[in-house]
Amino acid sequence: SLVGLAHVSDVVLQDLALRYTAGTAFGAFMVSRVTVQRCDIRWIGGGVRYIPATDPNCEQGKCVRFGNGIELWMGASDVDVSYNRLDQVYDAGLTNQGSDGEYVQSNISWHDNIISRSEFCFEIWDDSLRNKSTMQGIRFENNSCSNSGGGWSHPVRPDKLSAHVKMGRTTGS
Repeated sequence: SLVGLAHVSDVVLQDLALRYTAGTAFGAFMVSRVTVQRCDIRWIGGGVRYIPATDPNCEQGKCVRFGNGIELWMGASDVDVSYNRLDQVYDAGLTNQGSDGEYVQSNISWHDNIISRSEFCFEIWDDSLRNKSTMQGIRFENNSCSNSGGGWSHPVRPDKLSAHVKMGRTTGS
């Protein structure tokens, strides 16, 4: 991540311009009372996270790529993400997600953001065989989503599943 937070509370990030990274622009893990506002996030993601032995040169579409705009991974509570502009993101412009563990995602508000030319404007999931997570009070309100799948990344993705809102499998409560 260009900006990464882990195990912290009471953080405000505002008025940042985040650009040109192979990974995620803003990533947070196990955080509380975080505000991300008025940031301009563009040209994000597409880096290779995993190269399988069967496709060592990533020519067969089997490599796993990544890169979200603003990502809350696993535990997050009392988070406000608002008035941000995201454009040309490999994966999701905005997302809260997780797997494998016992964690809580609660009171997360995604509002008044402008998201364009990302594969997904908003993606949400928590999936794992060992998942004991809880997800509650997640709000996605008054956001502007446009041209999902219309960015640079869509033609190079092995899974062309573009959507404004993508809700993946959720195995927590």
